[in-house]
Amino acid sequence: MNGARIVRNTLATYLRSVVGAVAGLFSARWVLEALGKSDLGLCGVVTGVVFVFAFLTPVLNLSIGRFYAYSVADAAALRRWFNTSLALMAALAAALAAVAYPAGRYALGHWLAVPAGRMDAALAALGFSVGSAAVSMLAVPYTAMFTAKQDIVEASAFQLAQTLIVFVFAAFMKIAISVSGRGGVDWLVAYAAALALTSAALAAAQVWRVRSKYRECRIDAGLMFGGGRVKPLLAFAGWQFLGGFAWTVRSQGLAFFVNVLFGTAYNASYTISTQVSNHAASLSSSLNNALSPVLSAAEGGGRRPEVMRLARFGNRLGGALALAFAVPLALFMDDVLKLWLVEPPPGCALLCTAMLAVAVLRQFTAGCGLAILARGGLGPWQICDALAIAAALPAAWLLWRCGLGIASIGWAFVLSETAEAAVRVYFSGKMRNE
Repeated sequence: MNGARIVRNTLATYLRSVVGAVAGLFSARWVLEALGKSDLGLCGVVTGVVFVFAFLTPVLNLSIGRFYAYSVADAAALRRWFNTSLALMAALAAALAAVAYPAGRYALGHWLAVPAGRMDAALAALGFSVGSAAVSMLAVPYTAMFTAKQDIVEASAFQLAQTLIVFVFAAFMKIAISVSGRGGVDWLVAYAAALALTSAALAAAQVWRVRSKYRECRIDAGLMFGGGRVKPLLAFAGWQFLGGFAWTVRSQGLAFFVNVLFGTAYNASYTISTQVSNHAASLSSSLNNALSPVLSAAEGGGRRPEVMRLARFGNRLGGALALAFAVPLALFMDDVLKLWLVEPPPGCALLCTAMLAVAVLRQFTAGCGLAILARGGLGPWQICDALAIAAALPAAWLLWRCGLGIASIGWAFVLSETAEAAVRVYFSGKMRNE
């Protein structure tokens, strides 16, 4: 892949990220106004319950993308990997649909704080979220082909379309409520339905596009198993499962922690701070998306010095892009939140600032993580990484016991991310001596 294509892919994803960040910030304000602090927090809790089960989707997306990148020059091998991945993801999507809803229903009824009279709405939102997650999981073998083929411009267009559709629906909610009131509409359910239907429709559109564009994406039952493909795919994904599970335990465990100790109004602050962090990370992860398939291809071709050079480049430029967004926002966080949300939920500024720090730390070592993933042999790294991530929960509890209140959540995230960054630097450094 030449430098011009790296630049083109980076610019495409960066543009998508910038537009997505602007649209997402406006959408968050309008959704907060339409739903209110309590319902927005409840929405965050429901999606958190689903994410506990659906976190395998990004994990397996990375795993599948790596094996695609290794065989992208061999059309026959790539088709075999596609069919094996499709069979695996179909089984997992069916398991998700069968397990996540009853488990989420139990959690909402027995463990989590749900405002009086809102259980039916929460269960409806849960159903929509589970369905959307299952469809997204089933689409992974197709969408990963965009990255493997380094066709990131088109993938970015689909992601941008989803952001803009949500933006339009958020504006519609705000206008509809301001003109005619709530009119008997449960806007929490309507918002969850809109998110789910948009995600499912765009996943279906991407599946159709990939099937029509790439000959390797042809279903053949005879290629789904055998050939020794299932075991390495599951082994690689298994170690990533450990890291992804620890990441889910941290993010959703702290969300449940906030819910139980502080209530749904603080869950709204947590949800907003996560969105701010995601927007900061997305601006710099555009480079990572462009580098990931190149790193995997270079490692597969035995070009380790090139891998390390690209990883260092990703660390420096990704960190600089994250800082360019995070520093001005953190310095004027209170004013920005008042301008943006008018009446921010309690603790919002503190959590947003902490999550910006997390995003910056992550991007300064993101290239190290990409290099380790390209190499494989993830066991020792993922064990240490998972311990660093999961340490956020006991850290939050200890800090809360010390009287830090909602600040304990922000500090737990920052301390955990610092430990995780140190782990990535250490294990990527060992690669230079292999």
